Amino acid sequence: MSLEVNLRSHLIQEITEVEGRIYPQKLPQDPDFPAITYNLISTNRSYSHSGDTNTPVKLIQIDCWADRYGPAKQVAAKVVAKLSGYLGLVSETEVGQLHLSNEMDDYNEDTGWYKIPLDFNFGYYE
Repeated sequence: MSLEVNLRSHLIQEITEVEGRIYPQKLPQDPDFPAITYNLISTNRSYSHSGDTNTPVKLIQIDCWADRYGPAKQVAAKVVAKLSGYLGLVSETEVGQLHLSNEMDDYNEDTGWYKIPLDFNFGYYE
């Protein structure tokens, strides 16, 4: 399975505050909060003389959502605590490098929802 599919399984186990509300790319219509979405931003591959080294680094944005600022920040803090610096298995994917590269605050005036985007670099073995 892909890193992204395995990441969802891993987050469901580790971030119990969202009660399984972890979605690829976008929230469902009329979501319950808090919730998490995740999205692949980019993939960098390295090569040697014999070809692909099969050790890509993916930039994945994990967005922590809530209808209030405090709960969004609490979920974001938990995600950072569980992922930043983590080495080992993310479900079935062996991760050799994992770190937070960016964190921001966001608010949507139309919906009244708060979002904390977290950008993580995942170096892993295929």
